[in-house]
Amino acid sequence: MGFDAVCGEMTGKILGAMTPGATVLVYGVLSFDPASGLDGRDLIFGRKRVEGFLLMDWIRQAGFLRVFQATGQIQKHIVDGSFATQVRKKLKLEDASAGILEYQKEMTAGKNTDHSKGSVKAI
Repeated sequence: MGFDAVCGEMTGKILGAMTPGATVLVYGVLSFDPASGLDGRDLIFGRKRVEGFLLMDWIRQAGFLRVFQATGQIQKHIVDGSFATQVRKKLKLEDASAGILEYQKEMTAGKNTDHSKGSVKAI
């Protein structure tokens, strides 16, 4: 299973890189573009799928106990470092515009963050 928070052309790229029978779960649209770049041969002959995922639907269906358990598992992965975000560059808030332009050129190379006045916020 592949996970796509970007959408746009990224959906097709992820699906194309996956093995037959795979599913890409689209859970965000950071590109603001509709899913594209899908090869019909992957969908037909590769039996690959693209599905949307809305967290609020899962929370309603899963119920309190399952959500509580999942939250504990996720927190454990965050603490042990197995879930982490790669930070490529640290910026001051006044450099945010230039940082966004740079990030758009190399979106998969990590996140730009704001470290002005000791704060740490994703930009």
